[in-house]
Amino acid sequence: MRSYGQNRSTTSNVDTSGGTGTYKVTMPSHLFGANYGVFAFATNGGATVISCSVQSTTQFTVSIFNMTRTPANAQFKVQTVG
Repeated sequence: MRSYGQNRSTTSNVDTSGGTGTYKVTMPSHLFGANYGVFAFATNGGATVISCSVQSTTQFTVSIFNMTRTPANAQFKVQTVG
């Protein structure tokens, strides 16, 4: 495995206008013009199911739900693989 550095997304990269539990994250273009691989996971017990959908090569959406499948706001971490 080789590391090509890290890109950090901050709250300024996250659009929450989609409603409860929906986070649209924008990343800079990939260093080599490729797509990112994205892993998202909750950092608290209130979010048990997370889905992630890729919107483009620089944007993806994370949707968080609680155990009753109700959208929920929660902290999460994102790791990218490039």
